[in-house]
Amino acid sequence: MALIGNDADNFVGFQGIDAIAFDSSGTLFATGYSGIEMFDPYGLGRLLILDPATASASLVNPISMGTDIDGDGFADSITAGEAGLAFDAAGQLFGSRGNAIDREADLVRIDTLTEARTALGSKTNVISDIWFAADGTLYGASPHGENGEKGQGALFKINPEDGTKEFLFNTGIRISGLTGQDPVVEVPEVVVDIDIKPWRFPNKIFPWYGLVSVAIFGSADFDVDDRIYGVDTTTLGFGPAGGAAFRWVLRGYDFSQPHDGYNDLIVFFRASRSGIKCGDTEAPVTGSTNSGDPIVFGTDSIVTVGCFKWRPPSRHRHRHRHRDDDDDDDDDDD
Repeated sequence: MALIGNDADNFVGFQGIDAIAFDSSGTLFATGYSGIEMFDPYGLGRLLILDPATASASLVNPISMGTDIDGDGFADSITAGEAGLAFDAAGQLFGSRGNAIDREADLVRIDTLTEARTALGSKTNVISDIWFAADGTLYGASPHGENGEKGQGALFKINPEDGTKEFLFNTGIRISGLTGQDPVVEVPEVVVDIDIKPWRFPNKIFPWYGLVSVAIFGSADFDVDDRIYGVDTTTLGFGPAGGAAFRWVLRGYDFSQPHDGYNDLIVFFRASRSGIKCGDTEAPVTGSTNSGDPIVFGTDSIVTVGCFKWRPPSRHRHRHRHRDDDDDDDDDDD
């Protein structure tokens, strides 16, 4: 953990930050309050944008919802800030009002351009923080129990349309912040089809030389050209040794026969770097997507050619050679 900024240098004009939330573009929003008691004893809540690298803060709308009476950059007639913030999947920002004495409702919808608030429902429980699950369910946490029991920490489901709450359970502890982890959804494994030496059969390979073409087929479940989930050709390997792809890569066309309407790839590999040996009947292809996830490729058969079986010299030739050597030795003795 490292400290980023401090309130003396970065939060000039207000006293603190109550809640933060990133939108889908990576912009960090926050609610803060200036606490100018001579105008509002409950603090003057504002919507801010924070730089996550430096913690410097700027107002979303310096002149919204009131008049800057004291010239500090804050409107001096708005309500206290939100205790919790959360964006839904559509990019709408919601805020929980916490224990703000002047709140009209426990949940508000916030316009990120004007910071205008729309009250949703009424105030029934102190909601310290909120969180959207991936399925769109909005959860809210209270530091107190369902009926206000101090320190019992209740969890609610909240309807983001009207602010109505469904009590789930008391946790037995005081809750000031809330987040969650969505269940891991297992994505069915997609096997990407390949064709070694496309349009030819059998797929004859000389293990020692030549280029081997491999077609990688796109489909409804796999876009070979996708910038994130497509094939990263620099990671492709061929054969038992995983020889890297040669410099030639053909893309942007439907090479399948018959055509199926999906773009495919044709990649070339050096046979000498594949690790294929005489007698091998299959050659694997390996590689990853542009995001680094491994790709499961199908298999294809091969036939190695240009191979021969080494045979030692015949026994007869071996004996004949030794007999000649003996004759030479006899001549030397004379």
